[in-house]
Amino acid sequence: MARKISIRHIALFGFLATFLIPALVVINLRVFLTEKVFVQLINTQLNEALESNEQSIAGIFRTAGAVSAVVAEAAAANIADVRLESFNAVLWTAMQSSNYINSIYVALGDGYYRSFNRIVVEKAISAQGMPMKTKWSSGVIKSFKDSVGSRVRLDKYYDEFPNVLARNKVPISGSDIRATEHYIGASDKRDTYVSPPSRIFETKKLAVRMGAPITIDRDFVGIIGSDINLDAMTNLLLENQASENSLALILDSKKQVIVSTDNFFQSAAQPKIIGQRLRVSKNLTLPEILKSRREGANQAIEINSQTGIKYWVSSKILPRSVGQDLEMIIIVPDEDFYSEIRDNNQKLFWLTVFFLVIACVIIYLFSRWLGEKINKVTFASIRARERAEILNGRKTISIKEVAEYEEALSSFETELGQLGTDARDGDVSVVFSSRARVKPDK
Repeated sequence: MARKISIRHIALFGFLATFLIPALVVINLRVFLTEKVFVQLINTQLNEALESNEQSIAGIFRTAGAVSAVVAEAAAANIADVRLESFNAVLWTAMQSSNYINSIYVALGDGYYRSFNRIVVEKAISAQGMPMKTKWSSGVIKSFKDSVGSRVRLDKYYDEFPNVLARNKVPISGSDIRATEHYIGASDKRDTYVSPPSRIFETKKLAVRMGAPITIDRDFVGIIGSDINLDAMTNLLLENQASENSLALILDSKKQVIVSTDNFFQSAAQPKIIGQRLRVSKNLTLPEILKSRREGANQAIEINSQTGIKYWVSSKILPRSVGQDLEMIIIVPDEDFYSEIRDNNQKLFWLTVFFLVIACVIIYLFSRWLGEKINKVTFASIRARERAEILNGRKTISIKEVAEYEEALSSFETELGQLGTDARDGDVSVVFSSRARVKPDK
């Protein structure tokens, strides 16, 4: 009895064995391997963000230190020039080197002080006697010997240097700059000294103060100082964010936040923030972060907030050249990392499923078409063989039986020829015998 060949089933099973199963194994391996190396990838990304931020911040201080040293050398070459109005041009030129330098100044041991300052709009609006168009200001405090009565600072206000908008006399308040840490440090070490972050009395802004010593014949006569605005560093940290919802902090030696990329972040209390489920300031406080992180370890540590959000935190101690005992911390929601990996895995999975479905449909249709062709050839071959066996088993053969044999053989050759034609059209070589032989009649 003839059996129908189900080639499409064979093709499908072969496809599943050679493609589908390995594809599923690859997908599973990708998911499991992703989970295993997940922490390592997070650690690498956090460290890269810490390194980028450190390099950016260090670049500001290198620029400020180099500029201060050059101006100090110029002042030492002719110390009398610092007391001239023309020295403002030197200070203004130095200010152009960095947008993060708020003020650059010369402070001498006899109390003489000359500064050049960057003015923001808020200060121009609030300061008494300062025109609203002011972008720059200069100030001079004469030495104690040259001062008569109470000391004052003689200010000039500029829109574009050296165009003077107005002049003013401002009473001096606050401590003597010669008592500040960066002045004393530069005097003692005879080298550029960077102080811890502090608030400038005049501007109330948080800054790191740098002092480059002015020495003449190895004698210390004063400093060229520069105040580097820490508030403006937020822009640098934002440029090097580890992820969309990450938070970068810089802490001082007392572990107080001096720079933050999120103004809503508080040390203790949680602000009420609408939306933004992953926002660090909505879920974590500074004590929770400090308790979990490893100070300066450059290692990603997992933190779980009370709201059920998982974060990763890494810490780095900044070099002393950018301020004393400063620590940078980056906190990133786990979702920021895993969502990207999960999305990629989902895309890979559905893309694989799509191609598998397309491949299955194509193989099914092709195998069905090919199976029908082969079945036709097979049935024709079986009929021709049966007729041949009948003829070979008889001593006498009727004309009708010969005609039936010839018809069956012709049908077989036709089907086989058609299959060969279709195969050649598909660039597949098919070799077949043209005729079955019948024993000659006696």
